[in-house]
Amino acid sequence: MKKGIAFVVLSLFVFIGARGDSDNNYIYSWDTDTYFGYVIYPEAKHDGKDAIVLREGQHTPEVADLNLPISPGDTIRTGERRCEIQFDTGTILRLDRNSELKIETILAQSLSSKNQLTNLLLKRGQIFVMYKRYVRKEIFQIITQNAAVKLNHKSVAVILAGPEGVTDVLIKEGRARMLYGANENAITRGTIKKSQMVTVTAQHKMVPGEYAADADFEEWNAKINKEFLDLHEDKSVMPLPIQRLPRAVYYFAQKYGSLYGEWLWDRYYGYVWRPFLNDRTYPGGGRWMPYAHGRWTSVQGHLFWVPYERWGWVPYHLGIWMWNKKKGWLWIPGSVFAPAWVDWTYYGGFFCWRPWMLMDWYAFGVRMDGQFPYFAHLIHPSDDPNMIPEPPGSGVNSARHVLTKDQLKSKKTPPYPMPKEFKETYKKVLTALKKGEDWVLSPLEEIPNHMMIVRTEDLNAPEIHEKNVSLSVLPRDENGLFQFQEPLQDPHRQAEQAYNRNEKMTALREKINELIMDLESLKDLENQEWQMSEVIVDSRAQDKQVVNREEKDSKSSEVPMRTTSREQADPAFRASPEKTSGRSEGLSSEISRTYRSPVRFRDWNPDVRIGREAGISIRYSSRYNEVRCPELNISSRKVAGSRGYSGPRVRLTSGGSVAPSASRGAVSAAGSSSASSSSRGSSGSAASNAGSKNTSSSGKSGKVKK
Repeated sequence: MKKGIAFVVLSLFVFIGARGDSDNNYIYSWDTDTYFGYVIYPEAKHDGKDAIVLREGQHTPEVADLNLPISPGDTIRTGERRCEIQFDTGTILRLDRNSELKIETILAQSLSSKNQLTNLLLKRGQIFVMYKRYVRKEIFQIITQNAAVKLNHKSVAVILAGPEGVTDVLIKEGRARMLYGANENAITRGTIKKSQMVTVTAQHKMVPGEYAADADFEEWNAKINKEFLDLHEDKSVMPLPIQRLPRAVYYFAQKYGSLYGEWLWDRYYGYVWRPFLNDRTYPGGGRWMPYAHGRWTSVQGHLFWVPYERWGWVPYHLGIWMWNKKKGWLWIPGSVFAPAWVDWTYYGGFFCWRPWMLMDWYAFGVRMDGQFPYFAHLIHPSDDPNMIPEPPGSGVNSARHVLTKDQLKSKKTPPYPMPKEFKETYKKVLTALKKGEDWVLSPLEEIPNHMMIVRTEDLNAPEIHEKNVSLSVLPRDENGLFQFQEPLQDPHRQAEQAYNRNEKMTALREKINELIMDLESLKDLENQEWQMSEVIVDSRAQDKQVVNREEKDSKSSEVPMRTTSREQADPAFRASPEKTSGRSEGLSSEISRTYRSPVRFRDWNPDVRIGREAGISIRYSSRYNEVRCPELNISSRKVAGSRGYSGPRVRLTSGGSVAPSASRGAVSAAGSSSASSSSRGSSGSAASNAGSKNTSSSGKSGKVKK
């Protein structure tokens, strides 16, 4: 059994390749490194029992659907169903039932070294990890409640964050390092080799363990591995130019190339991929098209397309789609990652999008008065002989294909930068466009049929293709022109804002419904208390009759105080409202005073050790995917190795000071002291000077035991 699993695992890693660099740019942060994973295998049934993803700053969780993007700050939580996540290097994460994992950072730059940090916080449950590093200096660690597990390149592990503070680690392939200990002054390191199982107990001891395999989880992993092996077999001829593109494209070509489509050579576009869905006709006579079958989601403030096609992650985020009259939709692979390669338009109450094409870069160069030539959302009613005849049955007017001198005067920056591999193809298409060749004009004629049009309130719909409406419903003015909503500058941004508004309104409605249900429950409780009060009054009346009889029998006897059944069950019921309220408030304030968030000292990040010894804090920002030291006012962006920062580069020294990255000398004491004294006072200021080694707040050295 173990040999079979090992063979599958090794086969997968052979497929992935020797390197793991992420070599594609992200359109919204060309100067910074941005990384995404995605859900590759969910067990979703949309019945309230699926795995969910909670994003920082969002109001409602999302079902972990196929192709849902995952980024730093996201928490994946499973209930009765599992899910699997993959990153663009090929790293695989599988979450067992009733598990919770937070992606804290992905390759955040260390402040004191060249290491880059990928931190996964396993709060509960069990995960299966197949780790493939991004870069050589990556620290990839899974942090539980009492341990930090650092995996080596090409390692396979099962990690369990069990109840009562117990962590189990099984290394199936490769090896791992363990960091554990009861407090920051008793930290211990250990090594776990292939086929070894260890347990970090609640008493913070690492002992050899016997892997009590969860038979169901093991069987599920074996099943997924078997499917991966089948999918990863090279059943298609790999075009050589594809191998020179980002590895995510290469993986796609290997994994899905012949299963869901075919590679074709086009004399203008080069190698393109044609999905077999082009041959499919949907109920009602509709044909398949990109960006129709899926939904939108908001990630880091941008709208991400979540395709429902199993193969959809790479073709919808790397490269663009072109329409061909004979072959249908063709995907041209690219090297620039985008949440969605689409062109947005807005008409009063309706959002429209369609696949971004090569000609769009030209159209943005000749934009005038908020309108582009050649495109369906700019159609003008006219008898001009220079108009392209309307497509049969489209029910729309014709599109202008001759430019005026005025149109050539106005230019606008397109929303997407052109990948370098498209430039030669773009020149060929532009030449054919100016010549009026049919093969390049026919996609423009079809644009009215290739637009997804939905009402603003339907932008968040999970089955958005069912909300698509006809172009004929769009509002027009007295001249028959479509009515744009001002401002016309950025309809894409308008769509993002509308999506977020819809999400907030949905969350508000849910809260209102919960409040109504609470009020109804309160009303039921009041009715029950009213009925109980009647019983109490009746009981007291009976008690009074008994007392009167007893007084008649013996006037000298004392009558004991009676209590109701509710008073007997809850002595606080007899207390005055003021006293009860005061006691509750006192308890709450006591809890708030005694609770402290745990300090992370079990962490392989070298910054943490330095911070502990120097008395400064090291924090992680998932939103910006970076490490920060507030006292010294430095972050990953200011450290050598990161991109997108033009100021002087610095580093955190072993003494807890800030030094220029170009030299070993420390920053001037005055500058360093002023940066730290604002937060920590005189002791912090002393710690920031070069060579100083302040102790932590506890007064202990915090040195790591080896």
